[in-house]
Amino acid sequence: VFLIFFFINLGWFWDLLSGFVGIITPFLIGFLIAYILNFPYKFLYTKAFGKMGTKHAFLQKLRMPLSLVITYVGTFAIIVALIVVLIPQIINNLSNLVKEFPGYVNSAQEMLTVLTAQIAKMNLPFLQEVSVDDMVAGVTNFFMGSQDLTKSVLAWLQSFFSNAATGIYNSLMG
Repeated sequence: VFLIFFFINLGWFWDLLSGFVGIITPFLIGFLIAYILNFPYKFLYTKAFGKMGTKHAFLQKLRMPLSLVITYVGTFAIIVALIVVLIPQIINNLSNLVKEFPGYVNSAQEMLTVLTAQIAKMNLPFLQEVSVDDMVAGVTNFFMGSQDLTKSVLAWLQSFFSNAATGIYNSLMG
């Protein structure tokens, strides 16, 4: 009975689950970031600055804030370095993919034509009802449609990454 009720109200359960996941996701991300940053913090606090302040109490109080600041600055520097290195590479790869995509489509169409010709030579009984030309035309239409869709999606992605990189650069550099 519960299973039937569950399947009848599957949309309601799905909405409830997605709402719960939407609420809990920021907390999980925060815990994950804190867990990851705890390792460099503990290293700096215990190993790098462990002996700092053995003679002066003032330096002992600086261990924790200094370790925390260096952890945040180091993490931020790593993220910025990755963005500076990866975003131009992604934009370059997307540009190359947009330029080369028609060639990929033509190559796939040629391979499909050769494959269908070889299948037609086999004279298999279940393929007698299927026209090879219809198969090639269907796949060609699919590739042409996907080519247009891919060009528009890749152009949007290129614009998105370019604008995101510009926005991040401008916000960092002021």
